[in-house]
Amino acid sequence: MNNEKTGTLQESNLTVEDRANSKRTQEKPAVVSSREWKQVNWFHRLSKMLLSLIAYAVFILCAFALVEFIFALAHVGEDTVVQPDPLLGYANLKNQSATIRQEGYSRSHFNSIGFRDREYAIPKPEGIKRIAVLGDSMAMAFEVPLERTFSKLLEQKLHQDGRKNIEVMNYGMTGYGTGQEYLLYLDRVAQFKPDYVLITYHLGDLDDNVAGGTNPPRPTFSVAPDGSLKTNFQDVDSWFAKDDARFYKSFEWLRRNSRILAILNKANLNLGSDSAYKLLSKVLGKPVELAWSRILSALPAAEWRRCLDELHSSEAGKMPALPGSNHTAVSPNQQGASALLAVSSGGGAKTAEAPAAAPVPVPVPAAPPVSAPQVDNGQSDVNLLRGYLLANTGRLAVTKAILRDLNLRVQANGGKLIITSLPAFSNSVFYYRELDELRQFCTEKDIQFIDATKAFPPREPMAQCDFFYDLHFNFAGHKRMADVLYSQLKL
Repeated sequence: MNNEKTGTLQESNLTVEDRANSKRTQEKPAVVSSREWKQVNWFHRLSKMLLSLIAYAVFILCAFALVEFIFALAHVGEDTVVQPDPLLGYANLKNQSATIRQEGYSRSHFNSIGFRDREYAIPKPEGIKRIAVLGDSMAMAFEVPLERTFSKLLEQKLHQDGRKNIEVMNYGMTGYGTGQEYLLYLDRVAQFKPDYVLITYHLGDLDDNVAGGTNPPRPTFSVAPDGSLKTNFQDVDSWFAKDDARFYKSFEWLRRNSRILAILNKANLNLGSDSAYKLLSKVLGKPVELAWSRILSALPAAEWRRCLDELHSSEAGKMPALPGSNHTAVSPNQQGASALLAVSSGGGAKTAEAPAAAPVPVPVPAAPPVSAPQVDNGQSDVNLLRGYLLANTGRLAVTKAILRDLNLRVQANGGKLIITSLPAFSNSVFYYRELDELRQFCTEKDIQFIDATKAFPPREPMAQCDFFYDLHFNFAGHKRMADVLYSQLKL
């Protein structure tokens, strides 16, 4: 009896074991070759690596987006405002916002043509009179809010005395000389039909009109022996043909929108004078820049490929024929920016006859007395001044030729030219000598000249002043300048 039970239990156990073995046999995978196994393992590793890279990329993008968001809330990295310009060398970005903290503080927005002001209607509304203010950073006035610049304070004063039909437009641009302001008027300001064009003349404008090799580049001017004004775009055209310009232009979207890039760019500018940093940038950055330029060169529709063509096809038609002007342009290919200045009987709208421009005298005049604060170091200073005048007569002639042609263009457009000086350091003897020359020139050409330097106290270099932050007007300076213009403008 016991034996039967034992046999039955063993048989039962064997049955369970057999069933288990049978199940394991059924679940055993098919035999895979070593080659197939390597392929499966490689694909698994590659998939895992790609997923990791995607995860890292998403993490980095989210981190950058978070930093950009924080910077946007704090208005940090919003001081990128300049772009290459095929006519002017450089100009402000259009429809761009900016926050400036270098001197003073301001938040600004650039309008659709790239200037720190609101939009203005074209054509000019009936009954409206306009004053266009052209100048350098003193006129753009990044250091104060727009409504507290001397342009807008002047407008407020005019409105307060009942002349609410006058608009004062701010066309100031950092670093511009008189020549660039002349081209700016032709290309972008004249279409608004200003009744008065106010040129703010400042220390350094004389050099800005003739000095080549600047960075960023600018057009330069000269006077031919017959007195005609010549414009040379060689520096601008050459820079646009370089890989640097292509690289710079291709990142315009990032420069507009990335605050991180703006901070890095500012750090790059601040470290630009360090020799070790220059070497490191050349070694590491140049290959990337050249590689990116080669990639762009394979894209014929890329925006930068049309940079020099922006003015070729259309801007010449905007230039009204001016029979009285003898302005010619010189450019390596005799087109592009030069086309804007080409005056022909078939180009642009017809305008009223303007008087012929008189040649600029080349002989060196005798040096008249200087109205600036006098130097008192003896005969050596007198000789220094005379030497400067002899060497700088050509630059004064160029500036006069620019203003002469600008005056003719403004008159042909139905406006009137006004020139005002801006204060400088009290030891800027040569600058005050320039103002004496400009005052005499304006008298001869029947152009109103406002000498604002007399309304400001003498200021020594690097000394604190009630009207300046450092190099630019503070609130009090803009108010004083607006008062001067309001009291002396003949409107």
